[in-house]
Amino acid sequence: KNIAVILAGGIGSRLNAVSKTVFEVAGLTVIEHTVAAFQRHTQIDEIAIVVSQAYHHKMDEYVVKNKFTKVKKILM
Repeated sequence: KNIAVILAGGIGSRLNAVSKTVFEVAGLTVIEHTVAAFQRHTQIDEIAIVVSQAYHHKMDEYVVKNKFTKVKKILM
């Protein structure tokens, strides 16, 4: 089994304290673009995402909204 672990718990200090979790580019957040790339990858079986506690609920929303079926764990 190949599991992608995405580390997205930073505070975005280079983005004036805007977290990568909610920073939008081309209509999606950076984390949505990242998860989507792993979701499409044929050799990735599961995805685990590490986020800060402040964005845990938001990540749950992104998973449901985008139908990220490979996301099995969202960790803090």
